[in-house]
Amino acid sequence: MRRSVVRGGILVLLGVIAIPFVQGNALRWRHPHYPKTVEMRLGTEPSSPTIAVEHITVTFNAEGFASAKPGATWHLGGAALELTGKTTIGGKTFEDGDYRLLARKVDDTAWELVVDPKGQAFRRELSDEAVAITTRFVDAQPVSEHLRCDIQPMGGKDATGIQLEVHFDQYAAFATVELAKE
Repeated sequence: MRRSVVRGGILVLLGVIAIPFVQGNALRWRHPHYPKTVEMRLGTEPSSPTIAVEHITVTFNAEGFASAKPGATWHLGGAALELTGKTTIGGKTFEDGDYRLLARKVDDTAWELVVDPKGQAFRRELSDEAVAITTRFVDAQPVSEHLRCDIQPMGGKDATGIQLEVHFDQYAAFATVELAKE
């Protein structure tokens, strides 16, 4: 990814915090935050536009999640989207560029994904240009202790699509991704 949300200073700090220790015969890390980037081409041609999501793999905060009031946002480990072409995500169309990806609590049973062209990574405040995208929120997924943002194919041979996925604890949020129609 050409732009990095996880800057060198944070990586140095994380290098100090993520001190390895030995447990049994395995090397373990204390509360690690690994930088992760996933990029997918939105077509089969090498010149096809791409979507990339970048974040750090923060652990799930069950108490904060449960006590959040409707309207509260979560920075999703400083998640950022990079689009190299006009792209529709969750029914909303975005120009090529860099965006923040956040989650916002709708009510006690659901969260939605929000795309924001402004603001700073790891901040919860939304700009006036932030847009909620159509999100399918699912409870009772296999537990994912660390936040995981991903871009995956969906569907079958006859109707394959792409979706943006955010997994945290037993929850997941999904949004459909497609090239914007001109």
